[in-house]
Amino acid sequence: MEGSHQQPPQPSQPPRSCPACIEDLMRPPVLVPVGTTLRECLRLMVEQQRNSLTVVNEDGTFAGAVNAVDIIREVLPDYLEEDVISARFADESLLAQDAQRVADHPVETFMSRDVPTVTPRSSLVEAAVLAAVKGRGRITVLDEQRRPIGVLTRTEIKRVLAFFLGIPGALE
Repeated sequence: MEGSHQQPPQPSQPPRSCPACIEDLMRPPVLVPVGTTLRECLRLMVEQQRNSLTVVNEDGTFAGAVNAVDIIREVLPDYLEEDVISARFADESLLAQDAQRVADHPVETFMSRDVPTVTPRSSLVEAAVLAAVKGRGRITVLDEQRRPIGVLTRTEIKRVLAFFLGIPGALE
């Protein structure tokens, strides 16, 4: 038939609940203690192929998180961070100098402290709302003592939404 295309099959009724919970979906966190340098954070991110790290206090409780953008902001001088025109005239040697200048800064000077958190008993709806409202792609999962035990990312939330839309393999 001309002009017609097949739609993917739609489930008769969407599932009412997800068979997975936060504990099933979360990834293990990559932890760094307060005092870890920018250089070490960046080394771990590259080595572990992660864009974020979870920062913990000496007692193992949650202190914050650091992501690639936090590191970039720490490296860039303030005058370049807000001035795209000046950035056009800067070169890589300036970037290298600025990276060396901040390489030993401790993580607590540039980490994010206002990071959304949930517990294993929180709902997936709460996690999705936090991701949307806070605009953060990662939500830290904390135990009862406020120690990080996992990270829930946009990918996991996306998989749950795909499950509710009946997309095969969403939770595999």
